[in-house]
Amino acid sequence: MENESKPLKAFICCFDDDKAYEEKLQALLGEENVVLGSKFKDADTKDSLAFMKSLREGDLKDTAVTIVLIGENTWKRKLIDLEVLASMQDDAAKKRNGIIGLILPSRIDYQKGHFYRYTIPQRLYDNYPNGYVKIYNWKEDAGFIKRIMAKSVERKDMLVPNLTRTPCTKNKAPSAKKWDK
Repeated sequence: MENESKPLKAFICCFDDDKAYEEKLQALLGEENVVLGSKFKDADTKDSLAFMKSLREGDLKDTAVTIVLIGENTWKRKLIDLEVLASMQDDAAKKRNGIIGLILPSRIDYQKGHFYRYTIPQRLYDNYPNGYVKIYNWKEDAGFIKRIMAKSVERKDMLVPNLTRTPCTKNKAPSAKKWDK
């Protein structure tokens, strides 16, 4: 496991609608332990491969965990897919991150004991059955978040992520209700 005395650093993936939760998470973990993915815009992803390479060499470089804040529309965003894919890649320059999904209170399946798979990011769901990705309900509890971060770091080298899905090339329509199989 990572050095216990040094806090794990997290990269946060979030849709614009869910910025308030991103800010709460940053406050819980400490500003110095969080890299915010929300600073990126769709235009940054025009060249997907260049964006992911830049992300891995830049903002993801010092992170060990990627936390995806799963709101009602998170699954529709190309940017989220590319951030998650970049986080799952493993090469000599950067080891892959552990991945956590947090179901936000804005969703109808929050605290229902299950989640509706067709409205979470597809790449997260691809890696949920094999255990690489764990999905939890949002909690404003720093101890809980730090524990699940540590567990994701322990898992990331024992499990191989499923990277077979083609990277998303565009956002889903705002009117879309779910992704297709």
